[in-house]
Amino acid sequence: MTLDYRSDNCNDFLAYIANFFGNYLTVYDYKKDDFWTIEGDPSFQPIIAESYLVYDNYLNYQLPAGLTDIVLGYPDKYGDRTAHYIAVASTAQYAVSTKFLKNQQ
Repeated sequence: MTLDYRSDNCNDFLAYIANFFGNYLTVYDYKKDDFWTIEGDPSFQPIIAESYLVYDNYLNYQLPAGLTDIVLGYPDKYGDRTAHYIAVASTAQYAVSTKFLKNQQ
């Protein structure tokens, strides 16, 4: 979970909660007591390389290891930040503006 404080008021923040197994992000707005999920949007879709856990010679379990965490950059003049993220089973790093993540549509 990553917290994004939007002012000096401790009650005005967003929480970005990464879902490892579902490969999606839940955004929680504490001030509005509301949340939304970002999933399947081309602007926020890390590409996952397949990951396998092998238990023995007879059982292979496929684990799509997805989004683990988000790191925020410094705010710009509008208060938006760059959110950097990576999927565990990915070969690339990604970035998206929190302006996009704050939008519920």
